[in-house]
Amino acid sequence: MSAIAGVLIAATMILGTFLVVVASVGLVRFPDVFCRMHAAGKAGTMGISLIIVSSVICFAGVDNSILVRGLLAIFFQFLTTPTATHLLARSS
Repeated sequence: MSAIAGVLIAATMILGTFLVVVASVGLVRFPDVFCRMHAAGKAGTMGISLIIVSSVICFAGVDNSILVRGLLAIFFQFLTTPTATHLLARSS
């Protein structure tokens, strides 16, 4: 692994972890259910996607199917999170 890949992995992992922490703080601190859904939907999805990207970059040289699995996981995340937040908004 090159130094550029290491820096890229560390940067995406740190940014993804930061966004997940921000989403969890937003779930605790925001006043109503709609603001909480916004925090979990936006920052949580992007944080998890960045963590998946960092793991794909890290393990891409091991197996070629890891790239496909990572992209499918990100696609599934972007597909299910808006649906879940929409259903929660309608139920509240």
